[in-house]
Amino acid sequence: MTNLQGPLDRLKQQTYVLILFTGLIGSTLALLINELTGTISPFTRGIFVATISFLALQVWLMRSKKFRIEVARGLLYVFLSAIVLSVLFYALYLAPSSALSQISLVSLYLWFPLVYVFIFIAYDGRAALARSGVLYMIVFSVSLPHALATLGSEEPFESFNSLGQLYISTPSLIIVLFFLAKLKDQLRESQIVSERMKVLAQTDVLTGLLNRRYLEHLLEQEIKRSRRYSLPLSFILFDLDDFKCLNDTLGHHAGDTVLLEIARLVEPLLRASDHFGRWGGEEFAIVASQTSLESAQQLADRLRIAIVDRGFGPVRALSASFGVAEYRPGDSKSTLFKRTDMALYHAKDRGKNRVEVVEKETFHGSISHGGWAD
Repeated sequence: MTNLQGPLDRLKQQTYVLILFTGLIGSTLALLINELTGTISPFTRGIFVATISFLALQVWLMRSKKFRIEVARGLLYVFLSAIVLSVLFYALYLAPSSALSQISLVSLYLWFPLVYVFIFIAYDGRAALARSGVLYMIVFSVSLPHALATLGSEEPFESFNSLGQLYISTPSLIIVLFFLAKLKDQLRESQIVSERMKVLAQTDVLTGLLNRRYLEHLLEQEIKRSRRYSLPLSFILFDLDDFKCLNDTLGHHAGDTVLLEIARLVEPLLRASDHFGRWGGEEFAIVASQTSLESAQQLADRLRIAIVDRGFGPVRALSASFGVAEYRPGDSKSTLFKRTDMALYHAKDRGKNRVEVVEKETFHGSISHGGWAD
């Protein structure tokens, strides 16, 4: 299969390959058992060889990703249906002896339910129901003349009884599988809704970044980890300068565009271990795990320069002010945020487009327009 779209598609492919492997092993063992018992006919041997060859080919095609799963399952459905009908027709009308006919029918009755199970695994509810119904009606049509003919024989009960039970049990099996498939679909839909709700609860609608609530949760988790393992942790806040003026001049649509472009600009510049999100309005936050104050300063300045150097559509020039603080023993998320927020306030107060950091109880080592200012 090519172009898998996600975990669900990968699961479908894995399940399908597992079905093929199971059928391949089962068919091979059945052929060996029949050969060892000496009861196999040339027709049955040909059926097993064809089944094994077909399943092996499909396994190879699926493993090499040279087959789309939609095509593969359609071909397998047609092939299995043809095998079932061929065995049924042979057993009822062509078998040279009643013993071979009975052996073929018993084998068919044992394997037949698995064909319906495969159909409901491979297809969704209504599609599986339709395909199962088509197969059942063909089986019914093929076998009914034989069943009716046995009514006029001397011993009609055994043959007619076995076919009659097949006619009754198969619809029951199809109905059970259909309702199980519906339950599976409902569970899958519930899981999808749950995942969507989880994403909505954690992300900002406009930018797609983490929202403030989830960032606070992650900050708290990182503080616990830093406290436990004595790891450095820094928190960065940055705010777009004069953003209100931009909104008033160009409108909120332009402002939203800028926020979205800021998200796209900054996110690739961060490590996978950093947590980046929208804190609110034009303010963004970065939880920089295992990052010292000095490294966080350097990161903040790189981001500041990247924003200054980037054009944002109708906005010719845009800058941002940054506040940086490092976790201290005894810090909570509130105290760490307050120090970082105070650093951001000083960056705004001291001319904007700069980075202010908190070291001990003072503000130290401010970066302004690319240079260090003490």
